[in-house]
Amino acid sequence: MGKLRRVLPALLVIGVVAASGCVYWRLLKFKNQFADFHENFEFLSGARYSLIIKNPVLSGGDVDFAMKAAPSRADSLDGFCTGRVYDFVREEGSGPGGLLRYELRFSEDRFTEMRFPPEFSGLFPGDGLRALIASLGEAEVDRGERSLTARTREERIREVMPDRRRVVEILGSPTARWTGKDGRERIFYRYVLETPDSDGKPDRRKAFGRFHFEGEALRRVDASFAGHVFTFDIP
Repeated sequence: MGKLRRVLPALLVIGVVAASGCVYWRLLKFKNQFADFHENFEFLSGARYSLIIKNPVLSGGDVDFAMKAAPSRADSLDGFCTGRVYDFVREEGSGPGGLLRYELRFSEDRFTEMRFPPEFSGLFPGDGLRALIASLGEAEVDRGERSLTARTREERIREVMPDRRRVVEILGSPTARWTGKDGRERIFYRYVLETPDSDGKPDRRKAFGRFHFEGEALRRVDASFAGHVFTFDIP
């Protein structure tokens, strides 16, 4: 009996690790789909941008695993979750952009669509945001640091990116701003996810957006949530 008591916990740990490994594999497969953007996705522009996932690989459980916190609201139909809403509220600063709402849609528990906050339509031209998203296909992933770095290859992307004035006009006054040793000005926004999740781990709900400018031109965007950092370089 004593041996059994030692073996069962070990098997449980192995099972959890194996399950987590499957989730990471599906997340990596999803990331790699961006390398063939037009085959796997459709980007809809208009009053509100939307990314349609043609060949879904992520389940609702995979999304929950990656987000690390319950959504602000979940929609159900016949006992199945058909959507998750994530409301990110700016912690400091003032003006517009105080709440950024992301909506994820599901079909048969497969992640099929992401709707971006309406503010993105004013912040990024459709071609600009699509190019940033498509660059995920060749992004470098550091699983240990839980980070992803992408670099868009579209030569004219600089011309359509928002300048410093536009970012502040759409997102409001930032939480902080400073100039780094490289001479680039940083504009920083801090957010927190509104969620009924009360597991005592507030760090899981924190998020930020950071914009790097060279003069007035945007050269880099960093975004973070649940310990994951996404970097988009604009050459």
